[in-house]
Amino acid sequence: MNLIDHFDRGAAISPDRPAFIFDSAETTYRAAREQNLRIANVLRSHGAGLGTKCAVMSDNSPLAFNAVLGIRRAGGIWVPVNARNAVHAHCDFLGLIACEVLFFSAAYAPMIAEIRAAVPSLRLLICLDAPDAHGPALADLIAQAGTKPVALPADDEHTQIIGGIGGTTGKSKGVVIPCRAWDCFIANMLATVPFGRDSVYLAAAPMTHAAGAYAFPVLTVGGTILMHDGVDPELFLTDIARYKVTETFLPPTATLAILARPEIGSVDFSSLRAYISTGAPMAPDRVAELWRVMGPVWYQLYGQTEAVGNVAVLTPRRLHGRNRRAAPCREKAGGQI
Repeated sequence: MNLIDHFDRGAAISPDRPAFIFDSAETTYRAAREQNLRIANVLRSHGAGLGTKCAVMSDNSPLAFNAVLGIRRAGGIWVPVNARNAVHAHCDFLGLIACEVLFFSAAYAPMIAEIRAAVPSLRLLICLDAPDAHGPALADLIAQAGTKPVALPADDEHTQIIGGIGGTTGKSKGVVIPCRAWDCFIANMLATVPFGRDSVYLAAAPMTHAAGAYAFPVLTVGGTILMHDGVDPELFLTDIARYKVTETFLPPTATLAILARPEIGSVDFSSLRAYISTGAPMAPDRVAELWRVMGPVWYQLYGQTEAVGNVAVLTPRRLHGRNRRAAPCREKAGGQI
């Protein structure tokens, strides 16, 4: 399946449910689908289609995420980039993979002149939120675009993502991810984490990395993505209770900031089913603290871009202490992890 097929499945299940909530504004699946259809047709009208490498440089927002969906709907290859990286890192990576289309938010416009000069393959630049000297505003383009679906070939080996990997052995490199591998990632996530049609997944970390990857299993079952533009511990705890969040992801460093909030003991976590942690191990005493305040909801995932997601998972069921009869241990009772 194409990545966009997973979104369309969710749209068929929950057309009038919010696909995205951001800054209290809701975007239904129906509205989001119409918008990413228009974005796909904008790309096609500018000669971008099957195999065109397209990046989105923006903080978290429904429009930026819909640009990703529009890229895939047009048949383009999504190139995730963390907008907050240094400009030289963008120049190196986008030049390495010969990126052709760049969506960017106005907040990052000061970088664009240098990136454009360093990446000669770039032929189309589109500003997500306002007209810019480097490219037209997306709103102006989609206002003139249609919503006719783009026919794409069914090819499980077609490249749909080129993901960057860390530069521990030199400059960042690109990992080619075909449709088949992404399907496997989504299937693995649905088999591991209790995502469902009633899911409200809180994404506060950058959606160009794990937080965004974990959004796709939610979308394929018709759940809702609640987006934050960065990790604000106070807002994070407020919205878990306000929106009855069922799943979320944060790296350990952000989790420590959440646990340090003085109001955490009074927050209603009863809706939470999964608190996903990746990127680094967490100290056992911190995991125990999280369990005390949130319940047995902690999932430790280990993976890498080259393996397309997760290669090992520690679930609450496996972590929970159990006695010789394999029943959960009572508090302070002996048993095995």
